[in-house]
Amino acid sequence: MVQKLSIHYKISLAKRMKNFKINSCPLCGKIHSLQIHSYPKRGSRDPGTGENAWLKIIVMICKGAEKLGKKYTKRLLPDFLLPYRVIRSDKTLEAQQEDPGEFEKVCSILGCMDLRTARKYLEYGKKAIKKAFLAIAERLSHFSSPLYQKRRNELVTNSRFTGNIRNYL
Repeated sequence: MVQKLSIHYKISLAKRMKNFKINSCPLCGKIHSLQIHSYPKRGSRDPGTGENAWLKIIVMICKGAEKLGKKYTKRLLPDFLLPYRVIRSDKTLEAQQEDPGEFEKVCSILGCMDLRTARKYLEYGKKAIKKAFLAIAERLSHFSSPLYQKRRNELVTNSRFTGNIRNYL
């Protein structure tokens, strides 16, 4: 039996398809269907309890990369997880807003108990912010038209923006 689709469903489907983008395989660089290898559990620290919360992630496999002798599996992590770390990246950036001397408060945000862990993740956050600011500055420097030069000068002369850059450089 053929099911009739409502006009609202067709419009929402068209909107979703407009945003749909085909990406090449991150392992071999070619376009092919995604092959799922496994669904392992991955821990992420729950800041409220300080315990690890477990979620399933996807591991993809690429036969083409395997034939080429390249790395042929890849774990697809959510945006808030970083490789080899259990403390969430969004919480690491949130902790950057606190006073660096307030390690107890930083630990409560991160969900850690050891002050050394708090120091380590504050350093990770500083490096990530520095890298992001340098990438932004590099992209801004590539614009050479008068319109972009004017906008770049507004951003650079904005004391709040430059003050934030100086804190992290």
